[in-house]
Amino acid sequence: MDMHRHARISLGLAVILALSLRPGASLALDRSSARISSLGGYHVSGIIPDLYTDLTVNPAYAFFADRPVVCYARRSVPGYAPSLPYLESSSTGYYGSSMLVNELSAWGIGLSSWRAAVFAQWALYQPENSSSYPSIEMGSRYAVGLEEDRNSQDDDFARIDLVAACALDDRYALGLRLQGWGYYDSSSEMYARTNEYYHDPLFTLIDSRSLDTRAQSFCGRRLSFDFQAGIVKSDDTGPRTDLALGLSLNRLDYRKQIYNLRIIKEYDSEGVLDSYNYDRYRWTDARKGDLWSCALTLRHAFDGGIRVLAGGGVSTCSYETAWSSSRELVQWSSGRDEAISGAFDGDGSLLGGSCFIKGGKIFSLHETADLYLGVHGVFARSRAKEEPLVHYTSEPDGEESAVRIDQPARLESTETSFELYVPFSVEFRPSGYFTFFSSFILTGSWDKQTTTTPMPSLFRYHPPAAKSAAGGANRGAASPGVVIEPEAYLTDWKRNLDTGGEVALGFSLHYRDRFFIDVYSGAEIIPTYLANRTIDIRYVF
Repeated sequence: MDMHRHARISLGLAVILALSLRPGASLALDRSSARISSLGGYHVSGIIPDLYTDLTVNPAYAFFADRPVVCYARRSVPGYAPSLPYLESSSTGYYGSSMLVNELSAWGIGLSSWRAAVFAQWALYQPENSSSYPSIEMGSRYAVGLEEDRNSQDDDFARIDLVAACALDDRYALGLRLQGWGYYDSSSEMYARTNEYYHDPLFTLIDSRSLDTRAQSFCGRRLSFDFQAGIVKSDDTGPRTDLALGLSLNRLDYRKQIYNLRIIKEYDSEGVLDSYNYDRYRWTDARKGDLWSCALTLRHAFDGGIRVLAGGGVSTCSYETAWSSSRELVQWSSGRDEAISGAFDGDGSLLGGSCFIKGGKIFSLHETADLYLGVHGVFARSRAKEEPLVHYTSEPDGEESAVRIDQPARLESTETSFELYVPFSVEFRPSGYFTFFSSFILTGSWDKQTTTTPMPSLFRYHPPAAKSAAGGANRGAASPGVVIEPEAYLTDWKRNLDTGGEVALGFSLHYRDRFFIDVYSGAEIIPTYLANRTIDIRYVF
């Protein structure tokens, strides 16, 4: 009876693994302890045994936390910006980056036949700046000026993660995870300059007056709900095989606006208005959508110390777009009066994913030192497509529109990438109170991107990168332009090949296997700013 049951489970795992390794799968293991970060981070997480990191891979590992642990940490996580392609007023993209968060966690909590774990993360970053520079100039000319700068930024993140696990029988443990998190990123900039020039040093007869205002604002929101279920099979030596399946829903919301205004007034010797120039530019891009992601991992520990972790996932998103750009220009002295506007509304879709496999083995060089050798490969692919309706309007000399165009267009991009990492990690324990971690990782990556845009066009299209699109941790960018004749299309492609290396260091201070301070110090043996590093402080009861 047991033999047939185990055979069915093994066959099921093999089928699921084959499905997960197809092109277009992805999984983001975005949390590692300070120890794992020092030993190679994502490239060794799940390979080198570490209970905190194993809990992020599979919630069933909560069952193996037989002693209560309370931990405070300063940890680095990806910037969770909405994973959508965007239009920009310039070709410069705005990409998400990692951020430091506070974390309070506890695991090994007994609840009847269950063991639970809870993780809470948060980060609040709200700087504000304001300055003004009044000036008076006398001598070669008489002028009064005022410059003002304002900056405001709001970068907030919060996550709650609840985990519970129980034994199914002597060999199997089941774990469940329910997670919710929200990310809000907002920034606003404003620059204003006013200058007045006078004929005389008494500042009575005005010569000219100019006003220059530039304002820019950005707002991105992301709300996610995640569910994960996992199972672990053990033997007398401990966990041997585990499987985890996760599903998440992300609500994405993005808006960016730019506003520029320039007014120049010139006066004659009597102070009467003689010339008037008015130039106003407005641009906005707003997008909303739902990103669904599904991920799977399978891990097995072989005899001899070899451990292998493989998995992948897919993500898909449908979103709505609303973009507009307009310019109004009035030159009173030359009799010029015109307005040009363009708009873009429609639907977009994003399909992306990746699959990975990594493995490694532990070699005990001495009772005080362990060497970890491993390999990590990632294949990723993404496809972004938009089919907007382009509206173009031109109104010269204040008359009714002389040109009005409503024309469908198409934007497409497909990107494929492959990455290979070979980590070498050492854990050295010179005393019972101190442990040193170090790693060196050889890296190599290849990617190819193909884009299709209307021609003639001012589009510069940079959709989300394949290797991170499914995880949703990046922002793409594009540059808008008015498309007059989008019946013809241009297809362009580019390839990149990069190689290099990474170094990471860290250390741990611990007392009687109860109190631990682990520090990931990056590439510095002694970090200059300890507060900006990954730190784990935990107590084992």
